[in-house]
Amino acid sequence: MSKETNNASPKSGSFFKTLIIIILCLGIGGAGMWYYMGKMLPAQPAQAQQATQPVAVPSVPTVSANPIFMELDPFTVTLNRNGFSRVLYVGFTLRFEDQASMERVSKYLPEARSRILIELSSLNPETIHDKETPDLIKEAVKRVLLPAFYPEPYTQHISNVLFTNFVVQ
Repeated sequence: MSKETNNASPKSGSFFKTLIIIILCLGIGGAGMWYYMGKMLPAQPAQAQQATQPVAVPSVPTVSANPIFMELDPFTVTLNRNGFSRVLYVGFTLRFEDQASMERVSKYLPEARSRILIELSSLNPETIHDKETPDLIKEAVKRVLLPAFYPEPYTQHISNVLFTNFVVQ
């Protein structure tokens, strides 16, 4: 009989050790959660108070009754693809919805010209004479000038891109 008691004792001892370890882990986890939640609760009323205060939101541009135009110096781009080459000479005038957008593009003009030049250089020389190409170029220019210029937080509002020159050789 004593052998059976000895065999049962190690099994029940390891079960109790495992149970104690599980209880300790749950206790430590609960204590950690209590500490973490205690740290978070004081911050929440301040956040709720901030949420009720008015937040400075970038204002929607006021559309000017007078047209706001900015003429860009012409671009000359060599288009190469599959051994086919063309030279594109194109000039634009941008029409803005608000004065602030025009001032931002003017302030960051080298970056704006770079964005346009990169976009123009990606054109396919084989399809440059297609009827849709001018419209695609207009949309591409609007698209590349839309993102804000770093570190400015505001985007540009361009209502139209007008061609002043368009020569393909």
